[in-house]
Order: sequence, then structure tokens, then C-alpha cells
Amino acid sequence: MHSSVTRLVESYGYAVVFFFVAVESLGIPLPGETVLVTAAALAALGHLNIWLVIAVAAAGGIIGDASGYWIGRLGGLALLKRGIPADTALTTGGEGQVAAVIDAESMPAADATGAGRLAVARLRGVSR
Repeated sequence: MHSSVTRLVESYGYAVVFFFVAVESLGIPLPGETVLVTAAALAALGHLNIWLVIAVAAAGGIIGDASGYWIGRLGGLALLKRGIPADTALTTGGEGQVAAVIDAESMPAADATGAGRLAVARLRGVSR
């Protein structure tokens, strides 16, 4: 995987750094840190400018994080309910916190430990 990340950063440079860091900050699991470390190593070798790598990564992180916040803020519980089983209980707490509680029978690993009910998500900034 490292060689494919290196090829991506060598080929597309700052755009790949921005994209991977932004999408990862949005909440989608991508190897943003791996891309960032690879870009920093290429900057050390003189292929990229370290100051541009830092600026592009910071911009990607800020934009991705803010986008994730606004998706949650505007979509709220309706978006959250769309991706979880119908028998899941959603509870809201103070300061816009949401906790999703699922039954352990729907998670074999949790059921094997005898966990009963398991809180799986606690999100901030979600509209009620």
C-alpha cells in the first residue's frame, strides 16, 4: 500500500494531500495521515514544498471537519437514523449529544461477551 500512496502523491501532489486529509476529516476512513507523512518525506527529498504541504493539509483538515459538522448539523438525527437498524434506540443528551444504543444480539462479538446492550455512538453537534 505504501508504494501506491507514494505513486499517488508523486503523480498528483498537493491535490491528493488535500483530498485525502479532507475526506478523512469528514469522517470517511482513508489513509490521510499516511498521505501526509508521504508528502512530508517527498518534501524532505525536495520533490514538494513543505510549507505548501502544511498549508494544503491544514486547509483540507479544516474544510473536511467543517463539512462533517454541517452535514450533521443540517441533517441531524434523520441522517443518523438512515444508517442504523430500526430497533436501535437513539437518546439525546445536553449540548446536542446523541447516543445510539443497539441490542447486542445484532452484534455477534458483543453478544459473545454477554454485553447485553451496548452504547455505540456518541456524537456532538447533531441537531435534535
